Amino acid sequence: MPNSQTDLIRTIYDERSEQYDASFHGLLAEEYIRVAQPQDGERVLDLACGTGLVALLAEERVGARGRVVGVDISEGMLNVARRKARQTGSSVSFIQHDISDLSGLDLLPSGSDGFDVITCAAALVLLPDPHGAVRHWAGLLRPGGRLVTDVAARDVHVPSRILGRVGDRLGLSLQWDQSWVRDEGSLERLLAGAGLEVRTVFMSKTFQVREYTNAEAPQVFEQAVASPMFRNFGDPSVREEAKRLFVERFAEEAGSAGILLDEAKMHAEVPATHHKSNAKNYTRGARTWNLARLLRVAKDAITQSRYNGHSQYELPAEHTNPIASSEQLVDGDIDMADASSSSSSGDSSGGEDAPSIFKSRKRKNSETSDELPPKRMSKRQ
Repeated sequence: MPNSQTDLIRTIYDERSEQYDASFHGLLAEEYIRVAQPQDGERVLDLACGTGLVALLAEERVGARGRVVGVDISEGMLNVARRKARQTGSSVSFIQHDISDLSGLDLLPSGSDGFDVITCAAALVLLPDPHGAVRHWAGLLRPGGRLVTDVAARDVHVPSRILGRVGDRLGLSLQWDQSWVRDEGSLERLLAGAGLEVRTVFMSKTFQVREYTNAEAPQVFEQAVASPMFRNFGDPSVREEAKRLFVERFAEEAGSAGILLDEAKMHAEVPATHHKSNAKNYTRGARTWNLARLLRVAKDAITQSRYNGHSQYELPAEHTNPIASSEQLVDGDIDMADASSSSSSGDSSGGEDAPSIFKSRKRKNSETSDELPPKRMSKRQ
């Protein structure tokens, strides 16, 4: 009998391991690779790696010069991952361990400055202390490294949502705590609280859609409680009352149409490590920028980026603005237009995230000073 949340999660995923790949998680893994963009030679750490869906795709991107390590609590999931690795000749290292604390594991060569990319797909809400785990992971990132993680969009999973309401009536709870996920900003606040700068915030495409009718509600309940994720609601002592309340709540939510749609989609975010500096910070509205960093990135954009015509320079991905927003910061000869993600819940294509752009205007005189005129910005008090 599991005696902790970690043991419970291990047991659940050991049981799910052989059927896990027959779900939308393969599509989610592809989305992770699209967003994280692992490059040739980079080091990738895939946490809660499961059957290796993200890790094996990442290995294709980093090549022989790169390194990919997968860590998961479930030996059953890792057995599937290792079997797939043997079949494909993969060199990904799969390690069985609690991802909340990786202390003591030999994950990187001696002298390494950290991982370039850390991913954690569809697992953050399963952890007993997500904030503490993310803070721990941040220490494994190299300066400027990327961490990609997600939470399910609130109230999108019909059985989970309704059983959560039923549990409130019966004194039962789901096997994980997602009470901290209140809106699309919840994940951003958690990551920022762990000392990370959020670079991109977006809603993933919809990976799977199911339609349930009132007539199917009893069957939906039975299928749910047959799963290890919701088995506590199928305990004989509460089963009949839980089923009655489930069907009742289902009908309330379905309304006159008698139909509920279940969409699998995620709030996903890409933060970068937080860099401390003694340089002065300046504010414009609700935005805060380190002046020295702003100047450095602007110069990099002009001197290192690909010229795109009409005096416009495209900012390279590694210098993308850490906070995607529709606001603009404009001063002197530099315009910074921040483009928010193009992904939306109704966009099945999952379009590419729009990068921030720096525009270089021609000067009217020979002045080449790198200083931004302070008169249009207010120093933070």
